[in-house]
Amino acid sequence: MKSSFYFSTLATAALVLMGLNVSAQATDWTSFDYVGYATGGQYTDFNTSILSRANGNGVMDTSYDPTSLAWSNTVFAGVGYIATQGWYWGGELNADYANASGFQSNVVPYGDEGGFYMENRMNVSAKWSGDVDLLFGHTLDTANHWTAYMKIGPSVTEAKLTYKAQDIQGPDTNIDSSGDVDKTILGALFGIGLRDQFADNWMWGIETDYTYYPWQTVSQTVPFDIINPPPDQEITYGFNPSMLSVKASLAFTF
Repeated sequence: MKSSFYFSTLATAALVLMGLNVSAQATDWTSFDYVGYATGGQYTDFNTSILSRANGNGVMDTSYDPTSLAWSNTVFAGVGYIATQGWYWGGELNADYANASGFQSNVVPYGDEGGFYMENRMNVSAKWSGDVDLLFGHTLDTANHWTAYMKIGPSVTEAKLTYKAQDIQGPDTNIDSSGDVDKTILGALFGIGLRDQFADNWMWGIETDYTYYPWQTVSQTVPFDIINPPPDQEITYGFNPSMLSVKASLAFTF
């Protein structure tokens, strides 16, 4: 329900922006194509949860909040339109690679009578993402070299997670469980930026983007090594990451 409302809002905003651009006369617009590369830093808050149950009993239910600061590398291609009045709009495709990964562990009690403790270790990563955006803005000078813009559009990333639970009471205990899962999750990107057409076929810019992925889950069943034969352990992973990036770009225009 939350995801459908989120994307409906984005679609409405895109239609409003397109409507504003269409209000200008078609003969006023000049178009250009471009390709480029951007690099900078990306901060990721993974906001992940794990719910683990064996034989119907709760083993672990906890939230993790590992963060990551990674180097972001983006290739992009787009088309832009500039009106004689200075209005600007366009469309853009971005593919990003950032080695974003986080680790967190905790110790939780288990058992009906308490006194038993299990260490849970989790690694999570989201190393690539892609987005398709609508851009809208206005030039800042009479020569239409400097352009300020905003961008908005859907985004996709692949979240990968490994999980391990191990009893830490001593050599006489043998609780040992692990999981490994990945999920492609959908979200939305919003950004603002500034670009300068400093030569006939070149422009550089600076941009900051915020990407949000609404809560999404995936489940798996793995053996839970506490008795022989081991019972099934049902694990549900929840993903709700967000990303903030700041990057500089260089693009060639056609």
